[in-house]
Amino acid sequence: MNYRPLIMCAEMALAYRLGKKRQTRRIISKAGFGPSVSPRYSWHFRDARMQWQYLTDVELRRNAAIRPGDGFWLREPIYHCQASWSTNAAHAAYRSDGSGTGKLWRWKPNSLGGGSMPKVLCRTLGECLEVRVERVQDIDDAGAIAEGITGDGGQWATFCTGDAAYKSTPRLAYSYLWDSLHGKKPGERFEDNPWVYVYCLSEPITTDYATAQAILGEGETQ
Repeated sequence: MNYRPLIMCAEMALAYRLGKKRQTRRIISKAGFGPSVSPRYSWHFRDARMQWQYLTDVELRRNAAIRPGDGFWLREPIYHCQASWSTNAAHAAYRSDGSGTGKLWRWKPNSLGGGSMPKVLCRTLGECLEVRVERVQDIDDAGAIAEGITGDGGQWATFCTGDAAYKSTPRLAYSYLWDSLHGKKPGERFEDNPWVYVYCLSEPITTDYATAQAILGEGETQ
């Protein structure tokens, strides 16, 4: 199986590992992206020269970060953890649950976001089951729950947020989650309704570091 990287914030990485997340959405970052009126193509966008380009559904899905049948290795935030005050040794730990990696910290900053986590620290593998294209506001309550929103009886919030503000519906709670991740850039906010890839994910293939590294092979840094 071909394994591609998939970035998640710490909270969502934990939700996936614990079986609370089975979907994730990513913005389609193409200028002017939208449905095409051409009978031969389904989508259009502007390239770097601002000229229109056209795509079929198959071509668009081929451009996705992961495709149906692909495996993925989860990139999650890590941080500098003082493993032993007596030896002054610092180890890498996972931000999502605080567990140590057993690997010495060898990076200049004291923390790394998921996009910078090296493959050699991956502990979670999964598989992409389906890829859809829709607008972010098309999400319904069931989709929001699949994204990691949890709660009951009108008290819904992002998984593992503790005493965070609760919302009346899963979809509304997800809109707050989306804006916490994308809400600072015009065109990417929930109210702006950007086009997104919807990745439907399997249960984790493994959440064990040694098993993940064995499956990935040598686990070279990348």
